[in-house]
Amino acid sequence: MSKKVYKGEEIEVYFDAEKCIHSGICVKGMPEVFDLKKRPWVNTVGASADKITAHIELVLVER
Repeated sequence: MSKKVYKGEEIEVYFDAEKCIHSGICVKGMPEVFDLKKRPWVNTVGASADKITAHIELVLVER
């Protein structure tokens, strides 16, 4: 299965296709960070590390 890490200076975002089944929530909720039209599609400098972490945690709770 697909697993990938997106490394930034302040944060590393891990994508695991088996666990990230609701990635659309990330794309809609933080388009400045998650943009499926760009490569790489995760922009670790699109928002602060704290905001990215909070959004991902929110998505995990909503699953």
